Parts: sequence; structure tokens; C-alpha cells
Amino acid sequence: MNVFGSSSTTLGTNGFEVSLNYISGVPDPNILTCSPKVKLAFKALLKRDETTKEKSLSELLQIIDEDSTEIDDDLVVLTWVQLYPKLSLDISKRVRILSHQVQSRFVKVLGKKYAKFLKDTIGVWLAGSFESDRLAAKECAISIQEAFGRNQGKTDALWKIFPVQILEFCFQVFKFESRETLSDERFIGKDEAEAKYQRVLFSSISILSTFVTKQDSSMSEELAEKLGDILLLESLWNCAESKDLQLKKATYVFGSLLVTKQPTLVTPDIYKVLCKHVIKGLKLKSVPQPIVYSPVIVPMLECLITLTAFNAKVWDQKNSKTRLFDLISLGSCNSHSSYFRLVLSLLKSRTLPESIVNFSSADDVNKLISAFGQNVDKERQVQFAEGAWNLYLETVAFSLQTLPEDESTLVSQNFSKTVESKLGTKLPLPVLNILAKKDCFQRFIQALHKSITTSLPCGPVQFSSGVSYTDYSILVDNVYQLFKSSNDKLVFSLFEAAFESVGSQSEETGSPVFALHVIDKSITVGFEQGETLTSFIEELPMFLEDSFVALPLKLLIHYSQSKLLKKETLYRSINDCYIKATMIENSQNNLQLLMDNLAGFKGFDITQCEDLNNYIEEQSADVTAEGSSLGFKLATREIIYNLYVKAKHLGKLPEFAQECALNFQPAVEEFLASNSEMFSYIWSSLDNTNSQKILDLVEQKSEDSNVVKAYFQGLLVYLTSDRNTFVDSPEIATRLSALLERQPALLENILVGTDAQSLGSALGSSPDLRLFISNSFEANILLPHQGEIHLGDPKLAFQFCAKMKLVSDLVGIDLSNQVKILIGVAAEAVADLVFMETESKSQELQPEATALQLKADKIIQDSISNNALNQNIVDILQGAAVGEDGSIFSELFDLVNSEKYTFNARLGFARVLKRALGKLVENTSVISFESLDFNWAKLLKMPLVISAFVSSSPKFLTSAKLERARNQVASELIGLRGNEILVKGLTNLTLLIDFISFDFVSEVSPSFTVAPLNRWVMVLNNLNNWLDSDLAYEPEFLTLRLQLLNFCCVYLNRASSLASSQESLPKFLEFAMRLGLDSLGIAAVGDGLYNKTVTYYSLKLYLALDRLAPVNPYWEEQVPSFCEEILEIVKQFTAEKQTKDQSYFSVEDLIARIIDSGVLTGLLEEETLYTLLNSESLELQSVAAKSLSKLFLSRQDALVVEYELSRTSLSEGSEVVETLKLPEELLKNVGAIWDADMDETEELKRASTYLWSWCLIFTHFSNVSAGIRQEYTKQLTENDALARFFGTVFYWLQTNGGSALDVSSLGELSSFNEITDLEGEERLYSLAFVAYYMALKFTGSFAQSWFNDLRDRNMKSEIEKFTTTHVSPKLIEEQLASVEGQVDRLKEIENFSIRINRVTKEVKCFHHIDEQLMEVVIAIPASYPLANVSVTGPLRIGVKETQWKAWLLASQYVISVQNGSIVEAIELFNKNVSLHFSGFEECAICYSILHIDHSLPTKSCTTCNNKFHSGCLYKWFKSSGSSTCPLCRSAFSFRVGQS
Repeated sequence: MNVFGSSSTTLGTNGFEVSLNYISGVPDPNILTCSPKVKLAFKALLKRDETTKEKSLSELLQIIDEDSTEIDDDLVVLTWVQLYPKLSLDISKRVRILSHQVQSRFVKVLGKKYAKFLKDTIGVWLAGSFESDRLAAKECAISIQEAFGRNQGKTDALWKIFPVQILEFCFQVFKFESRETLSDERFIGKDEAEAKYQRVLFSSISILSTFVTKQDSSMSEELAEKLGDILLLESLWNCAESKDLQLKKATYVFGSLLVTKQPTLVTPDIYKVLCKHVIKGLKLKSVPQPIVYSPVIVPMLECLITLTAFNAKVWDQKNSKTRLFDLISLGSCNSHSSYFRLVLSLLKSRTLPESIVNFSSADDVNKLISAFGQNVDKERQVQFAEGAWNLYLETVAFSLQTLPEDESTLVSQNFSKTVESKLGTKLPLPVLNILAKKDCFQRFIQALHKSITTSLPCGPVQFSSGVSYTDYSILVDNVYQLFKSSNDKLVFSLFEAAFESVGSQSEETGSPVFALHVIDKSITVGFEQGETLTSFIEELPMFLEDSFVALPLKLLIHYSQSKLLKKETLYRSINDCYIKATMIENSQNNLQLLMDNLAGFKGFDITQCEDLNNYIEEQSADVTAEGSSLGFKLATREIIYNLYVKAKHLGKLPEFAQECALNFQPAVEEFLASNSEMFSYIWSSLDNTNSQKILDLVEQKSEDSNVVKAYFQGLLVYLTSDRNTFVDSPEIATRLSALLERQPALLENILVGTDAQSLGSALGSSPDLRLFISNSFEANILLPHQGEIHLGDPKLAFQFCAKMKLVSDLVGIDLSNQVKILIGVAAEAVADLVFMETESKSQELQPEATALQLKADKIIQDSISNNALNQNIVDILQGAAVGEDGSIFSELFDLVNSEKYTFNARLGFARVLKRALGKLVENTSVISFESLDFNWAKLLKMPLVISAFVSSSPKFLTSAKLERARNQVASELIGLRGNEILVKGLTNLTLLIDFISFDFVSEVSPSFTVAPLNRWVMVLNNLNNWLDSDLAYEPEFLTLRLQLLNFCCVYLNRASSLASSQESLPKFLEFAMRLGLDSLGIAAVGDGLYNKTVTYYSLKLYLALDRLAPVNPYWEEQVPSFCEEILEIVKQFTAEKQTKDQSYFSVEDLIARIIDSGVLTGLLEEETLYTLLNSESLELQSVAAKSLSKLFLSRQDALVVEYELSRTSLSEGSEVVETLKLPEELLKNVGAIWDADMDETEELKRASTYLWSWCLIFTHFSNVSAGIRQEYTKQLTENDALARFFGTVFYWLQTNGGSALDVSSLGELSSFNEITDLEGEERLYSLAFVAYYMALKFTGSFAQSWFNDLRDRNMKSEIEKFTTTHVSPKLIEEQLASVEGQVDRLKEIENFSIRINRVTKEVKCFHHIDEQLMEVVIAIPASYPLANVSVTGPLRIGVKETQWKAWLLASQYVISVQNGSIVEAIELFNKNVSLHFSGFEECAICYSILHIDHSLPTKSCTTCNNKFHSGCLYKWFKSSGSSTCPLCRSAFSFRVGQS
């Protein structure tokens, strides 16, 4: 009886249809009375589009989460129950997951209300948790857990509460559903439909497996009957034959579980259908990679074993034997190691019919042994190989017991051959142990031993089966393990036989290859042989022959590593091997082989082998010898050093480093310990893995102080290898930080050379006076000191800075206060080096200097605790702040006042102190400062300390708290005599400068005074007296002179405007002028390194005095004297070749400012200006260009007048032409070809000179006549300079962003301000544009010709685009503005009018003749002047056409050829019209009355009486080659025609 019914296809139990197929049970959302959004969501779920369904399910989840009452409606629930089964089987994984989540929400929200509907959906829901897709199955399982509050008991109870419904689901799947019912293949592909169907089958079978597992033996009769109906269905067991391996596996697993868990359910009918499909399912399709069957092999075997044990009739099926053997022949397919146990279990099963496997049948046995033997070869993993061998051996052993004697012998022979053939393959130890312990192998092992021993000493190994071996390494290993596992006596016998065979060998038998392999094995396993082994080792060299060297050496290496080693025996043998290797054929190759193998000798001491040692030393010293790298393998320091020298010479240090890394032995360590240069290379190649490895090994052996010392010395050498910049390597910092964190004491190795003596050598005793121009300690570096004066060593200073920069980069290292201060000193020293280096080096080092200063400041500031910040500044200054909070200041005071350091080092400490105090001052309020009580008597005895404090406190310098100290310092300047002024005077003058260097004059109280007036006058008198002293012009006075100059500059720039200073200001100005004039005189005649410092401050004082000219009544009369001295300085500065450090550029900047001010106008010779123009200074170039431009423009008017007056006489004209020469210096500059590939800095300077020269040339074109412009243009075109200019300048503009310039702000070079205010490349771009603009303005006709001749279309297009956008609008506007400016004047011409149209860029001219109109139109093209201006005449009256065209062409010629203006063209046309109607005769050649040079036709032919222009005749005579009349051809006799 079919309890499920024969036709019911529904899962529904509540009066409405619920089905899995797409045909029936489809809900109608239109009946819903819920909210529109829910209704809309359900409608969308009926769509075929997967994306729409995903979106709708997500929205439905959101709706439920926001308002769960939306689903508390019977119609909504009904609709969902009908939809859910279909959605849960959807082809989209995302749809399936979301549908399970919605189902979970329904159950969780509705609770008991949903219980009756859960019957309809429980099967579908549980099936989802068994899906073949693991992610989807997991999500479904989670949804079930979530629905029941993650209560495992409740979820387990579902199987007990709904067993009938679960089985009903399975029955529906297997009875009624198919690929066609689950999917509409009109809208889904067959493959997707099949995958969907198989997924449902898999879930259903998995449910059945779980069901039979969860049910106990007392299953109700109803359930048993329901389950029985399912088990009889063919569609269920057909799955065993499925191509889907997951489904196939699930079916076999279910078959096993069914028989095991519910055997009472397996009726004969069920068993029959089950067995039929299980056996048919054994047939697997042949595939190239059988491993694909790994998931199903084990379940199939387990099922077969279970069914066989249950009832052997399973094998009654057709072809069952063939299919079983085919299955076994596949092997394990890497499935599971239990495979072999299962196969053996099945074969030995008592219930397995003999018709299937008969161990008494040679045919069956041979098939099995052959298959298992092949499986042995297939298995690669140890556990699988072990199982395969065990199965093979068990089968062989069982067969030998069951087969007749004759047939068992054959099996035994085959077994022997199989094993012997496998001995050449490395067999795992477990396999060998299995072999040795099997009974079947014991019959074989004695024959194996005999075959092995009889093959000694030379081989080959020949077995009775015909298998032979000539490669013995693996064979000996396998045989040894077999013998050892079987019987130790066999091992002893084997080794003994090997030694005996070698001792009795004759030369004719060949090399004892096999014996040596066996002996080598005896050595590696430590088999004790006593004197036998010793004698053999000593005699071993005699066996060396060509092509037989490697094996004896390998044996010696193993001997050196064994517990049997006797070193004396080993060294004698190795030395004898070397001697023997030199005597046999191919000695060099064999020696190489010997040396290569020597590296394997543990702790080998080459010096114990005298002959070999001598040979290696010779080879390593000869850089041409092959094999010289062998020294690494033998490792003596001398040999490795020789190899290092060779590698360095040949440029092969990377290879050398590789050998060091690979052979890091004591000798390599000894070499590295004595060679910091090699470490320097290693640090420089830190990106190389070999270098990293060497450093790692050294760091692990850091107990060797010599190696560590060289390690750090090499690092410091590398860090200072390039004085242009610091090495910036985060890798180095990271490595050292890690090392020093483990061993902090090693930091001392970096700090070597930072002691007082070394620091003195690096920084010197005195500062370089060039630094007085710019340094962070300002005037205070000139504080006097006692002792010998010597400058520092820049190289040592850089090394010191590099060390401290490295220390500053360390992370996580606790640095002492002194080290932190030294980092600050290094930052100051680097800044000084930057200032004193040449420009290129300075630019490279500057970023590093800035970064180090920032880092040093942070380190110092981080060292100042919050408590220290709150301490009394007075306590800190007086050294009272000690202990943890004031430790950094205590350390600083100790160092600043320490006599063991040089003065310059102490200056460095003071500079650091200034920065540290600046942090305190920054946190001090005005009120707090005013409450302090300074002990000035004590502080003023410490000049470095007080200068550090005062210079760090500019905002408090006008405080009343400092008044006493300032007055005292000023008083100390009074009454000094002789050498006192050099020490005491310099000290107090320096401190006084500190006291008056306040920030902002505008914030100073009106009552503030530097000193009381009377005292201040006395100070000035004394300072003036110093200039009269005998020391004033002595070398030792130089420092004081510099400080006096600085004092004047500071006072004039900061204190001179104070109300309290006005009464004494005239006296101060008098002193300052005297000092400045004297110092300029000294600078003008002086030389030497520090003359630039004197020059700088002398010029700086001049500018300060010049700024105060309005309040200095004596300045005007003193200026000529100052200018005279400055002029000498300029000449000297431009004439001398000087080191271009920052002091040079500082002086250069001041000279440029002075020249730019115009004070030297008329004094500077033109030659000097050209020298400045060609200098490397961009500032001097610009001021020189400005001065030259003014000079040229001042000459223009006189030149034009002279030229025009001379035109009446040809001879005089030629004399003027001689004077119309462009300056040779400018032509030379523009004639040189500019190389765009030169150094960047040089390119900038050269390009600047080049462009300035062009701009100055074009300045000559301004405000001159057309004839002069033509003469200038002719000069520029003679050597193609102008053509090269256009190509060069546009290349610059095009490649350097010229189109981005604000071209509207750039005018002609009558004013340079907009260009000289710009910097670097921005200035150059602007200059290039202005030069291009001027070239187009003044040589437009040539530019047009050059442009038209270009063949590069892309370049031509770029030029036109750039010009049209940036240049033409400006030029067009100038032309139109020029016309507009002349409109009133032009309108004064009788019967003439003019109109200007800026939109169309046209100028229209009208002549009114007898009430008729004559019109001329001048149109300017958008790309002017790259395109011609057109001059057309739409209306003419009273003029012949030829004459009319001649007038138009002449006007166009003025603009397009002569580069004239539109106004000039209009004037020419007007004059032609006026003269024509006034009765003047036109030229018979050009038909114009007025020539383009504005001359009339004055030359007449005496024969035909026609008149000609002189210029037209000259061209005619030149082109015709004769002086005949162009019209009548008669000889031309010159006479002036009458107008």
C-alpha cells in the first residue's frame, strides 16, 4: 500500500497546494490585503530575474525587521508558504540564502501561529541545510538556529516532531520531481537545470541519511512503511550511477547507513534494487586523472563491505567481478589512507564469493598482485605508500599460502623482481620496515644479501631476476635499512665484505665504486671498524683516478663528520689526495673538484695539509688563476684577503660577498674584523640579500669586539663616503635599532670620535668667519677666546655629523643627554657646512640639514619635561636646576663651561642651549618674566650662557628686567685701551648687539633707551676712538671690525627709529659712515678667505645708511665716496675667480641690490655691465640687463636723428650704417648654441644670459625707424641666430609649461620688475616669453617666414596655438591701440576718416573725393604676425587699378616686411592719395608716388622723361646688371626730377 498516495504531488497540509515544481502551487499576490510594499515585494518574487528576486527578498527582510506586524496576516503567510519551496531551490545561491532567512523570520516572529504552516515547509527548510553548496547550507543551518533561539534541543526535536513531513518531502522529490518539473527550460539552460535537480537530490538523500541515523530501532510501523515506499523508488538508487560525484557519494553513504542502522527495513525487494544500482555504479568513466574520483572511492568500498557482510547476493549482479577489479585497479586516488585497509578487508571477507575473488586461482591472484604492484608505484605520500606496500605484501603472502606450489613459485619470482626493481627508488622507512618483517620477504632476503656481496667491490649489482644497478646511493640506503630491520648480522656481513673486497682488489678490476658506497654508509651510521677503517682512509688516495674523485672525497667528508674521526689520519689522506690529483689526467678539473669538496670538512684546518696549503695561497694571490674563490672553502684569513683584493680589482665584490655569506667561518670573521672597507661595501649594498645575511651573522656573533668594531667602522666609512649628502637609509636605522635594543652598550661604537679631543679636531678651536654672515648664533660666534686658533677639518666635521644623524634616526633607543646634545651640535655643524660649501653641494645637503635640525630640536624638546618647562628660568640659567627635571640643562651648562672642549665646540653647545631655552621662553608669560630676579653679576661672567639666553628671548629684550644688564654691558665699552678692546671690548659689544636685537620696533615702549644719553654718547666716542687706535688696521682687529659693522647695521635697522635715539642719531650716523667708508676701502683692496665677510657687512651698512638718507644731512656729500669704493668692489668681484659658496652669493645679492638702486648709474662702464650679464648670478644678470636697457634706450633718439639726416647722402649713409651695429657682446651670447641637455644649474644660468641678451637686442628695435630695424634684422639673420632663437625659445616654452604663465602681466623690457621679482625657473619662463613676444613684435616678418618654412606639422600646430592664445592678442591690441591713439591726428587730414573694429580686428580708412568714397580695409589675422596683415581696397575712385594695387601693396609691405605699424601703413597710403590728387607723378616702376622709405620719385630719365624712386632704380640696376632705363633702355643719366 502506498501511504503517500498515488497522485498527490503536494506538500501542503492546510488545504492549499504547496509544491516544489514551477507549475503548481503558484500564489496570487493580488489577493493580499497587506501594505503595498509587502504586496509589491511578493509580486517581484514571482519574476524570473534573479537580481529582482534578491532585491525583493532583501526588502522583505527589512520590512519584517522594521515592522514585524506586516507579516502577521494569514494571506501573507499562505503566499509565503507557497513561494518558499520554489525560492529555496532557485539557481541563485543568494536567493536561496535569503529565502531561508525570510523563513526564519516568519517562524521567529509568528511563533505558534506559524506551527501549522511549518508542516508544509519543514522538509524544504531542512533540505537547505544539507545543500551541496557549503556556504548556502551553513547559512540555512544558521537560519534554523536563529528561528529557535539557538536552542540545539529544539532544532533536534524537529526530526521527531515532523518525521512524516520530512519523509513526504523526500518522497515528492524522488517520486514526482525531475529536471523538467523543477525548471522551465524555456528560460533556463539545461546545465543549470540539471545542476538544480542534482542539488535537490543530494539534499534529499542527505536528509534520508540523517533520518535513518536519528531513528532508533523501534521505528513506528507507519514511518517504516513510509520510508519503505521511498526505498523502493528506482529514482533514489539511480543516484549511485550519477556523474555528479557528490550525489554518488551521498548515495553510497546512505546505502551503508541504511543497512547498518536500519537493517530490518531492508526487505528483499529493497535489497535487490539497492544492489543492482550499487554494482552498476561501480563502473567509473576512464579519465586522464583518476584522482577526481577520490571523494567516492572510500564510500563505495565501505558500502560494498557492508552489503557483502549483510548478504553476499549483492555480487549476483551482472559484471560485478569485472567492475570490482576495475575499481581496485584505480588505486587509492589519494582519497584516504584507510583505502588499503578497506580493500584488504573486502578481499579477505569470508562472505565474498569465490566467483568474485578466488585466491586459489592464479589468474585472480596475478590480476590482484599486478594491480597492487602498479598502485605501489603510484603512491607518493608516505602513509599511502605504506598502505599500498602493506596491501601488496599481504596479498602476496596470502596467495603463497593458497596457491599450488608451482603457481606460488611463479608468484614468488614476480614478487622478487618487483621488490628488486623498487630498491633503486628511495623507499620510506615505514615501507622498508614492513618489507623486512613480512614472512614472504624472509625467503627473499638471503638471496638479496648474496647478490649484493658478490657484486663487491666494483659492481654492477646483478640480481637473479635480471634487474641490475649501477647507481648505488639509494640502493645501499634501502638495502642497509632492510638488513637492519631484518637481522643485524646481515649488516655486519655486508660492511665486512665491503672492506675485504677493497683490500683484495687488483688494478685491473677498476674503481671500487660499489664498495666505497657501502663503506661510506658504514661511516655515516657509525659502524665501528677500528684499525681497518683507519688503514682504509690512509690508503683511499690511491683509488683516485680521472673521473673517480667525487666519491672518495664525499666519503672523506662523511668521515670528518662522524664519531669515528681521527684528525691526523684525515689530514694525511686529504693532503695525499691533493698530491694524487696533481698526478692524474685532467689535474686542473680534479683539483677544482677537490677544492669544492673541501668546504664540506667540518672544522677543517688547511694549515695541517702542507702541500695543499701552499697551493691554495699561491692560487688566491694570483688574480688570473681559475678557482681562486676556493679560499672561502678553506678559510684562512690570508687567503680570503687575497680573494678580496682580486674581487675588488675585477669589480666582483657582489660575488665575493655571496661567498662570504655562504661560507661564514672563523677565517671570514677574522678577515672582516681587519677590514672595515669590506663592511663599508656591505652597508652600501644593503638591498642585496648576501649583504643582509653577513650583517645578520655578524650581529649574532657580536661578542667578538674586533668584528663589531670593523662592523661599525665600515658603517661610518659608508655614511661619509659622499660629502654632498647624508646616506638616508631606513633599513640601516631599523637594523641598528634592533641590534642596540638587544645590546645598548654597542652604541659606543657609533659614538667613537665624539670625545672632546676628536670633536675639537672636527670643529676646530674657532669658527670660520664666513659663518658670521649667516648662522643660528648670529653675532655671538665672534665672542673672543684664548688659546691657539685653528679651523676645523670639514671632512672630520662631516663624519661627526653623519654619525649623529644616524643616531638621531634610531628608534626605541634610550639616548643619554650628552648624546642628545651632540645631535643638536651636529645639526648646527651641518648648517655651517651647507653655508660654506659650493652651490651644487650646498643644494644637495640643504634638505638633509633641515631635516636633521628639526629632528634635533624635537629630541631636545622631548627631553625637557613638563616640570622643567615650569621651572624658574633664573634657576636654570644659574645651574640650580638639577636632577631629573633639569638634567638636560645641567648637562648643557657643564658642556658650555667645560674647559676640555675647544671654544668652537662650546659654541656648538651654546647654540643647542639657545634652542632649548627658546622652548622655555616660549612658555613664559610677560608677567612671569617681570617677576624674575636675575643675578647679573654672576651671569655676565658667563658670556656664552648669557648670549644664549638673550638671543633666545627677543620678545623680552625691552623688558625693564634687562635694563640693568644692558647698561652695564654698554658701560664696559667705555675707557678701554690697547688689547683690551680686542677682548673685553669685543665681548661686551657682542652682548650689546644681543640686547638690542629685539623683534619689532613698533612694539617697543617710547621710553625705551639702549643706554642713558650721556653714557651712550661716551660709548660712541669710545667706539670712534677704536678706529683711531694703532690696532685698527692690524689683522687681529678684523674680528672687532666685523662686529662693529654688524653693530651699526643692527642699531640702524632696529633702534635708530626709537624716539629716545633721535638726539644721538647724527653722531651715530657720523660714526657709521666713517666705519663703512673705511671698511669698504679695506674690502676693495683686500683678498683672502674672509674678505667676502668684510665686503658683505660693509655693503650691508651702506644699504642701511642709504635707507636713512632722509634723516642724514651729510649723506648726499658722502655718497660719491661710497660709490667710488663700491665701484672698485664690483670690478674686483667680477674680475676675480672666486669660490662660489653661500658667502659669495650673499655678497652678490647685495651688489645686485645696490646696482639695481641706480646709485651707480653712469659710473659702471658698459664693459663691466656685459661682464655682469655673463656672470653665473641670475641677480647680477638681471640688474645688468636693466642698466644696459636704460643705456641703449637713452641712445635711441640721437641715433634715429643721425640716421634720418644722413639718408640724403649715400656716402654719409654708409658711415651711419657702420654705427648701426648691434653690440658684439650680445651677438656673441646669442650666437652660441644653447645645449638643452646641460647640467640643470648651468642650463638655468646659460639660458638666462642667452634670453637676456636677446631681450637687450630687441630693445634696440624700440622707437627706431623702419630702416634701422631692417639693418638690425639683417645682422641677426647673417649667422642664422634669429632662426635658432625661435626654435630654441619655443622649445623652452613648450616643454617647460610656458602656456601656464600669466602672460598678461609681462610687458616689454623697459621695466624689468615683473621678471626680476620672480625666482628660478619661473623667472626663466617669463623671460623666455618676453623674448618671444619682443621677437614677434619687432621681427614679425622673419618670424612669419621661419614659421612657414617649418616642416614638422605637430610643432607648427603647437607654435600657432601658443602664439594665437598668448602673444597675438597682445600684439593685435597694441596695434589697434596705437591706431586709436593717433585717430585725432589722422582725422586732421582733409577728407579722411577712420573706424576701428576690435571685434573683427579691422581698421577701415575712408577718403572722400568729390562726394565719392575711397575705402581701404586693414585686417589683422588671429595668429598675427605668423600670418600676414591683409590690406584691401573695396572702393577706389579716380585711380588706375595698377596704381591702386601698388599703393595697397606698399602699405602691406610696411607692416609685413618692414615690421612697421598700422599707423605707418595708413600714413604711407594717405600720402600717396594726397600726392596723387595734388598732381605728383608716380614712380614708373612701383606705381607709387611715395616710396616705402617716404621718398618721392626724384630720378628722371633724360630720354623718356619718366620718373623713378632712387630705391626702385637701385633694385632695377642690381637685378638687370646694367644702368639702363627700365622703360626706354637707354643709358641712364642721373638727374634729379622736378616735383
